[in-house]
Amino acid sequence: MQQIYARGTALNIRGTATLAALAKHPKCPPTLANAIQQGDVPNEQTLAEALRAADGCSVLVAVLLAFDPRIEVHGASDIAELGNYLHQRGNLSSGALDKLTLNLKAELTVLTDELVAGHPPVVVLVLARWKSGRIRIVVGGWGAAPRVALDGPRAGGEEYALQAATSASADTRATATYRQEKAVSFLQNIL
Repeated sequence: MQQIYARGTALNIRGTATLAALAKHPKCPPTLANAIQQGDVPNEQTLAEALRAADGCSVLVAVLLAFDPRIEVHGASDIAELGNYLHQRGNLSSGALDKLTLNLKAELTVLTDELVAGHPPVVVLVLARWKSGRIRIVVGGWGAAPRVALDGPRAGGEEYALQAATSASADTRATATYRQEKAVSFLQNIL
């Protein structure tokens, strides 16, 4: 059974595929390969292991979320979105990720803010754009997992959605106001 394979504009990745193999795959998007290579996750780790262990500072998970992936989880047929899996992963009895499928039609831009070099970013912003006009904004840098701030056609309101998604983001590393301002600034620079 192939661990990583492309079908049309989809990239299918088995949960047992290593991050190193994914980063080297010819169909792996450069933004995903960079997130793997520059991240703090060991490249020998499998995709399933990386997703189980990731937190809200994970650039890798933010990038994966931006691709609007579909997932298959062993013993949990009702979980079809990565965001749902991330928020339920502690409550799943079997919880083994069987497969993740990425929609490769999107072009991604990734921006991060590390207040202290070598430490996890306090703000992660990933913008995915489709030729149809659809955008998906993922924000992270705190909490249990990055989150989707907006997914839909570009129609205005992107900054408001981002401010709402970061409104409760305060922790010991940064204030919510700092994260809101930085995320909105990032977004303004790339929209």
